[in-house]
Amino acid sequence: MKKRRSLSLYRLIDTAIWLALMLVFESLVVRAALKWFSAQAYYVSVVPAIAAIVYMRWGAWGVIHAVLGGAVTGLMMGFGKDGILIYMLGNALSVLAVGLIKLFGSESLRKDVLKTLLYGLTVFVLMLAGKALVAVALGSPIKQAFTAFAPEVVILLFTEVILWIARRLDGVFEPQAHYVRRVQQEQEQERGENP
Repeated sequence: MKKRRSLSLYRLIDTAIWLALMLVFESLVVRAALKWFSAQAYYVSVVPAIAAIVYMRWGAWGVIHAVLGGAVTGLMMGFGKDGILIYMLGNALSVLAVGLIKLFGSESLRKDVLKTLLYGLTVFVLMLAGKALVAVALGSPIKQAFTAFAPEVVILLFTEVILWIARRLDGVFEPQAHYVRRVQQEQEQERGENP
């Protein structure tokens, strides 16, 4: 019971930290895009990358980050209610990427760079498709809904770079229940060797 409670507390703290990081960095990159790069058709976002990392760490809990990230992006970009809703609900479709983690296995996904990149692409495409589908549901013409998000293609590159870095950092791109067990085993082995 105590171990279960401490893992739940760890998850709460960990997801809160990732949420805070996402909110701060998403606010900064959107603000920079609007202030310094407003003439550019493209912009970057940390939402797909951070949602992908949290999906890997905690499974479907990452949908919270995807949805709130969409809200921050929409608010910072100055979208109306429909635009914010499109980004929030559309990003939620990325939760289906958790199935890819189960299909490949988290260890294989982390160690194989091509699988990591495919996973990042999947999260990104699901977010784009989700936004387009929500836009259509809210009355946008189909062609417009699917072409409106074309400037987000740079976000894919940004997401892939972040995931490539994250997979190389110990414990970052790894299910946290596994990571905690691994660290505990390493500590027990060290204690056994150095009584």
